[in-house]
Amino acid sequence: FLTRAKEKYFNEGGERVIDIEEIVVVAKKRQSPFFATGNTGSRLHGDLSGYASIYDALATFKELNVIGQNVTTLKQYVSQGLVDNESIILSETNDEQAGEENDVSFIQTIPSMDDDMLTPEVYVNEKNSSIEDLGNYDMKYVERLAFVDGKAAYMLGLSAPAGAILVEVSKEGLYTTVTSDAMARVVVRGCQKPDQFYKPKYPTIADRLAEKKDMRSTITWEPLIHTDALGQATVAFYTADRSGTYDVILEGITDDGELCRSTEKIAVEFKPLQ
Repeated sequence: FLTRAKEKYFNEGGERVIDIEEIVVVAKKRQSPFFATGNTGSRLHGDLSGYASIYDALATFKELNVIGQNVTTLKQYVSQGLVDNESIILSETNDEQAGEENDVSFIQTIPSMDDDMLTPEVYVNEKNSSIEDLGNYDMKYVERLAFVDGKAAYMLGLSAPAGAILVEVSKEGLYTTVTSDAMARVVVRGCQKPDQFYKPKYPTIADRLAEKKDMRSTITWEPLIHTDALGQATVAFYTADRSGTYDVILEGITDDGELCRSTEKIAVEFKPLQ
């Protein structure tokens, strides 16, 4: 089939195609600058298919608190540095904790942070994403996973006081969703109205002597053949400009609903017209 398709392409004005033996190109994978920082945060790479989800993997990071799909950075890992020369205000209110130590009363001021201030940024393949979208990736396609603190995120050009979660996903897994192995996807085929199969016509001798060769691999398809009272029918078609053996497959159904199938072969010898 491929040989005939190439000949047809060449005879209709295309360039000749020559297949060469398979070659294997080996190259070192480009290291993402997001994973080349000097940050000492937690990271995972390699085969991560043992984790049920990205949230399951993130739960092993010491810097993060993971409850379901809610991911927050622990307070001691939240940056208190500077962004664009302006101070990052982590809290506008303070909680006071009272107590006694060695018979001396004291009041300790504790910074108050809500979940928004503790929520890290998420970047998938260097593009900003959301924590809710992390559940859409199959772990067999996740190649790297890391957490960088606020200072390291700032070095990467990211404004993320609570740090950033960096995810690297292969191209195959960018648009896949996590599915259960216990579920099968079944495509049910419906009914299709028979289409008219294209067959070339050669009504005149000039048409038959044309220089353009007929290199079809499928000669004809007749979806609606009705037999006569004797169970006979006639089908006419033009062969291609190639000698060889044609496979004929006949399939149908009787008036009583019985299926029938028969196969035959036709030998064709190409003889150019003089």
